[in-house]
Amino acid sequence: MTNVNSKIDALIHAIRLQKEVDLAQKLAPLSPRQALILSLIEKQPGLLQKDIVAVTKTQPASVSSFLKKLEDNGLILRHVPAENARNKEIYITQAGQKIVNQFNKANADINRKMLGSLSKEQKDQLITLLAKIEKSYRHSQKSS
Repeated sequence: MTNVNSKIDALIHAIRLQKEVDLAQKLAPLSPRQALILSLIEKQPGLLQKDIVAVTKTQPASVSSFLKKLEDNGLILRHVPAENARNKEIYITQAGQKIVNQFNKANADINRKMLGSLSKEQKDQLITLLAKIEKSYRHSQKSS
C-alpha cells in the first residue's frame, strides 16, 4: 500500500510542479503566487492583508513582501480607511486586472491541456475521487 501511496504522491507532486512551471513561464515576471494573490484581491475588493495571510496560509512577512512588489509594479493600491488606520484595504488596478485575466486564461489553457485526454466520464470519476480524498483529509485534520 505504501508503494501505491508513494506513486500517487509523486504523480500529484509532478502535476502540480509542471503546472507551476507552465504558469510561471506565461506570467513572467510575476510568480503564480503573486498572480493568485491578485486574483483574490480582484474577487474581494478591499481585502485586508491579514485576510490574504489566512486564505493563502502564508507568513505575514511574505504576504507583505508580495504586496509591496505588486504595489511597486502598479498592480494594486492600498487604501487606509479613516476609521481604522491599522488595516489597509487592498484594491486591484487596471494593470492588475490585466494580469488576473492573463492568469485565468493561462490556468484554463493548462487545465484544458492537462485534462484533454480524459473523457467526460473519466473527469467525473476523477472529481469524485479527489473530492473524497479532500473530504477525508479535512475530516482527519479536524480530529487531530
